[in-house]
Amino acid sequence: MDKCKSCQQTEEEYKQKNLNESVLLEHVSRATVTSKKTPQKERTLRQLAKAANALLNSDGGVLLIHVCGQQQWDRDLELLDEAIGKRFSTMLPSGCQYSDYFSRKWLSNVSCFERFQDFLLFRITKIHGVSTLDTKTKMRNDFENVNAPCSVIATILRRGGDNEDQVAANMVRHTSLVDIPLHEDRESELKSLPQQAHGEKAVEDVTDWIWHDLKLKDNITSMSKLQKGGRFYIGISEEPFNKRDYKTKTRYMNAFNFCVDINELIQRLYNKLKTDMIVLTGKGSFQEAPSDLIDVYAILEHCTDKYVLCVNINHFNGIVFHDKDGPEVYTFQNGTACCMSKEEWLHRLLSFCHQPMWPYRPQAVDAFRNMDSYRPSSSKLICDRPTFTADGQGSSTEAIKMVLLGSSGSGKSLTGNNILNREIFHTGVSSRSKTGQCQKGVAERYGREIHIIDTPGMFGTSMTTEEIAREVARCVWLTVPGIHAFVLVIKIDRFTEEVQTTVDLLSQIFGDVMMKYLIILFTRKDDLIRDSLTVEEFIAESPGELKRLVIACQNRFVVFNNRSESEQDRNQDVQSLLRAVDNMIVDNKGRCYNNWMHLSAGRIMKEREEQLRLRHMMEVQERKDSMKREWKKKHEKTKAEMSEKLAQLQNWLQDLKQERLSDSTGSSEIHALQQDIRDYKMMIERHQMQYEEEVSKQEREIEAAMNLHFRVEIQKEVEMCANGNVSVLEAGLKTFVTIALSSMQG
Repeated sequence: MDKCKSCQQTEEEYKQKNLNESVLLEHVSRATVTSKKTPQKERTLRQLAKAANALLNSDGGVLLIHVCGQQQWDRDLELLDEAIGKRFSTMLPSGCQYSDYFSRKWLSNVSCFERFQDFLLFRITKIHGVSTLDTKTKMRNDFENVNAPCSVIATILRRGGDNEDQVAANMVRHTSLVDIPLHEDRESELKSLPQQAHGEKAVEDVTDWIWHDLKLKDNITSMSKLQKGGRFYIGISEEPFNKRDYKTKTRYMNAFNFCVDINELIQRLYNKLKTDMIVLTGKGSFQEAPSDLIDVYAILEHCTDKYVLCVNINHFNGIVFHDKDGPEVYTFQNGTACCMSKEEWLHRLLSFCHQPMWPYRPQAVDAFRNMDSYRPSSSKLICDRPTFTADGQGSSTEAIKMVLLGSSGSGKSLTGNNILNREIFHTGVSSRSKTGQCQKGVAERYGREIHIIDTPGMFGTSMTTEEIAREVARCVWLTVPGIHAFVLVIKIDRFTEEVQTTVDLLSQIFGDVMMKYLIILFTRKDDLIRDSLTVEEFIAESPGELKRLVIACQNRFVVFNNRSESEQDRNQDVQSLLRAVDNMIVDNKGRCYNNWMHLSAGRIMKEREEQLRLRHMMEVQERKDSMKREWKKKHEKTKAEMSEKLAQLQNWLQDLKQERLSDSTGSSEIHALQQDIRDYKMMIERHQMQYEEEVSKQEREIEAAMNLHFRVEIQKEVEMCANGNVSVLEAGLKTFVTIALSSMQG
């Protein structure tokens, strides 16, 4: 509704007394807001939500609502809260509490505004990330389409970002109406053409009926998120079926005569993709919807001129929006609510998804205010962060990868075993290096998957330039796509020249940025306890080289007692390291270390993975086809027997009708036989449904078993890549290491 004179007066007065606040004012009718669901109510609540959305995405502020028709004696807010509060809560991202962002009271309760009895004041707090009014995309459960929240969008983008193929054309056309299943599931939607669309209509009208009223646009956005895609059929009717308290639905073909040119209609549906839709690829770019996203065709009913319209919807590696402008989201600019660009929305969405939620530190809050510092970079990979509590417990979907560095005999292998709580790396008392090449160990501890790469001592063991280059390359292969932490293991008794040389060489190879990912781990904590020293006192008494190294890595250090017989003490040491890694990743804004070597290794691994994936898909399809052949053989046999029985019943009915043609006393027998025939048809349909459900169940079981096998095979392939493809990087690294060594010696 337009603002009234009272609205203008109130808005001006409030802004004069609150100069530093962002203020928006909306005029609504109380009768409309508190009424049952009507189009007018939806428009009103949407306008209020638009204003609130703009303030959420800016620096917060105040939303004044003139509730026209509110009685002065009525201060109750329940009916208004049910309408307005419920609508506002849908704009908050997952995990956000309504009371943290919205508070409301009557403006008359504010000093100096007592006379404004019918104005409601909503105080709105800035949200970290982005609030979306309408994502303009759907997701599908087993029976309907629902709005896809931003958290789902972010998850899909993170999951599909590395896939080259945007559209997986995996939907095969039906050749006859018999192939169309007469039941709905998450992969299929059955529709009948409304009566309003029959008769002489313009092709534009029929297209709009299918696109908007039958909600083809919503089904495209939702089914394109399914791994197998989906199908949308027009020309199938359904009726309720009730028999002796048994309720269900029966569906049957209701093919219809097209009142327009079928080819023109199909072409217009394809045109709708370009004019009404936009896609967000898994790599984070907005593009025009691809024409092969859908496959539209019509199947002619046998011996008639009626059709069923079929739309195959392929899986898309990204997000499909049913609005060319993308998600509907607003921000506050120049005193009004303005549309936010889809590019800014995406930037803020992904930035927030990579924000550390713990610990709550001032620098993390400052980083929220400077969103540019969170812009993804092509040279640095943003990883999901580990989240550990005070006792070291935590969980995350992203494994944490640590590389142990240090001189021979510093205790790297024993430290790695203690971190993983397993005897994986070979240890010994000899001063010679027991680790001949980079080794990888994996274990789950404190609810987190931890990867440890143990490296050989690169000096003091007469390693050649070729050997150093080979081990650096192997380390890269084992840590694709990136490293969360370099852990430099140093004995507590001395800081040797070998350790300093190792640090210098690695800095030359990995760059000075490596220091942002470095943690120093001192071993022999028991020696400090014996000498009644703290680690800080030990560092203070150490040579200047160690002090400078500690400062360079921003005072990140921990102490281990690998020789302790107490499991509790060893666990406390590991937890202190994990907390240090977690804090360091927060300081690095969620980015793990990677460079050109990781990118090169990643490309080779990806090519090999695609080869394995193709072979895996073929094996899965072969097993599915074999299973389907067996079940189809059983099904066809049972179906033939049931069809024969049904034909027998129908023949009996025909004979009975002829015998009783002139005798009315046989009508009850005819009715009973007709009921038996209907029941038998229902039984045949149920058998068909059970057959399809069983085949679908078997397909899922095959996929689950084969996918597990595929993951194990991929893991083995990573190890093989590390062994077989190291030479790809070694050649380039050899020259690089030689130059680095010459630079250090010079």
